[in-house]
Amino acid sequence: MTDKFYKREDLIGKLVVDQDARILGEVEDLAITENSEVGISVKSEEGEEMMLKLDRIKKIGDVVLLTSEKDEKKPQAKPTMPKPEPKEEEETNKCPSCGWDNLPGTNFCVKCGSKLN
Repeated sequence: MTDKFYKREDLIGKLVVDQDARILGEVEDLAITENSEVGISVKSEEGEEMMLKLDRIKKIGDVVLLTSEKDEKKPQAKPTMPKPEPKEEEETNKCPSCGWDNLPGTNFCVKCGSKLN
């Protein structure tokens, strides 16, 4: 399935609704941060403007549905590289810098990038 792209004019004027079915306001425009993160500008009925990053959007349909606090993406730990399993008859090529057991014939450590002997 391909991602659906929304044009600016597709979003402007849509109601923004949170998980508790409260209307927060209407999409007024798209916005971008100095770090190139995209979001939407939402204007409440009281005239207050709020900016919401796109990671807060759960679904776009007749309205823009936001994620709940518990659904928000939490930073994930950096994935660790799985240690290669050498065959029993093979010797490993231990890295002098970090001690990682690299497979034989490897010229550079797969963990830290140091040149191996």
